[in-house]
Amino acid sequence: MLSDHWKKPFLVYVLLLSGLLTACSDSGSSDDEDDEDSAQNPIIGAFNAVPDLDKITLFTSDDDEEYSWGTLSYGSSVTSSTSKGTLGVRAEVILPTDDTTACAGDADENGVKDDDECTEIASTSIAVANDTDYLVALYGNYGNIQFLQYSKPLHVFDTEDEDEDGDAEDENLEIWFFHLAQGLGKVDVYLEAPGTNLSPVQVKGTLSRKGSFDGLVDEGDYVITLTEVGNPENVLFISDSFTLSAQTRVGFAIRDGAGEGTSPVKVTLFRDQNKTLINRNATTELRFAHAVPEGEDIDVYIDDEFEQTFVTGLAFEKNSAYREISKSQLTNLSVDVTPTANPGVYLARKELDLAQGDRSTYYFVGKSYDWNGVKLTENVRRLATHAKLRLINGSTASYDYYLVDGDENISSLYADETLDYRENSGWVTYNPGTYNLVVALDGTDTVVYSANIQLEANGIYNLVTTINAADPNAADVVFFDDFASSETGAEAQVE
Repeated sequence: MLSDHWKKPFLVYVLLLSGLLTACSDSGSSDDEDDEDSAQNPIIGAFNAVPDLDKITLFTSDDDEEYSWGTLSYGSSVTSSTSKGTLGVRAEVILPTDDTTACAGDADENGVKDDDECTEIASTSIAVANDTDYLVALYGNYGNIQFLQYSKPLHVFDTEDEDEDGDAEDENLEIWFFHLAQGLGKVDVYLEAPGTNLSPVQVKGTLSRKGSFDGLVDEGDYVITLTEVGNPENVLFISDSFTLSAQTRVGFAIRDGAGEGTSPVKVTLFRDQNKTLINRNATTELRFAHAVPEGEDIDVYIDDEFEQTFVTGLAFEKNSAYREISKSQLTNLSVDVTPTANPGVYLARKELDLAQGDRSTYYFVGKSYDWNGVKLTENVRRLATHAKLRLINGSTASYDYYLVDGDENISSLYADETLDYRENSGWVTYNPGTYNLVVALDGTDTVVYSANIQLEANGIYNLVTTINAADPNAADVVFFDDFASSETGAEAQVE
């Protein structure tokens, strides 16, 4: 029923599309057919606003067939044209118990969920009519997910100039706002030119959770502001400026930041736009982590401020708490490292560039006479069903990394990651469980470290390989975040 199903070979695509459109068309009189000729095909979109799940795959169906529509990450969308009729929509995810790496629906068409098929998390059906614009939004958290349905009349732009039809072509565009943020209450929504002083008469719409409104605005540069209802002075969110073009359809999804940076609320523009806006007042946060074997406790100073430490007494295998960095300090931020209570001795001096709204860690790695490091962002969502792990190589050797689930020998496996000094894997999603972490010299079976690690659903884990101070032929590992709590001094979960 959708005119742009998930990518298929062109010939198959045409055949499926033709069959689906035929299956969904209604028979009727010639008058009905004339009405159909003048009608506009409906449009339908989908948006993923579920913050605690990995990618979600959507399927559509008519009476006879099911089709893959798209796979959506959090905060992403898909839009298609369709035809009138009854459209079924289902959502599937890969759970740890599912023995598959991709969602393909009911592959054997037996109507039963098999071990090698994904798990359905929500479904709905839509009575699709001509001249109508639809959106379905996946909303909620794992275990309590629903499809929200929205619809409105389909707006048709005048694309012909005055010479063609007697009046000028449209210079406006269509906006459609959706409140999909679970952590935000009722708000007034302003969409005005940059620098506009706000008053309640300029409110474009007032939205409660799950609410929506639509309208038309002129093309131009805009700023989105969300405020307390009736009180434009109490700003809850304000974006940087952005440009809207004429004769476009732009959706605005107000959604949770979900840990991907410090902004608790974000606004994602979709349909004919594709960008996400953060709160321009969002803080920027930085912490430091000590992963230098035999390195002494350190003090950290920033921005050439030597009267006050930014971090005091940071010990090996510990990380500091996050602290806010001001906007004026985001570029070429100087970082000076000294032994604790000994500011006259420099161990290292670095310069960092930070991005507003990021939450970052500077990991000190290397040897005690070197104090090198790597800055990484910690903009990561917790997943209700899976763990997030990042591997960081703080040793001067190049290593292969294996996470072995069971008693397999690494000689028969491909490495999960191969990392040079100061490289990292990025955030990788793992099923919860116990793994044998094996670190070997790059391209060999020479194991330099091995230990069992436990990964839990909803967990975020950082792991740094280091030199082994006692054995130059071996490596060691330092565990951070949900492996060990630096605030409580809890031991890492290593067997």
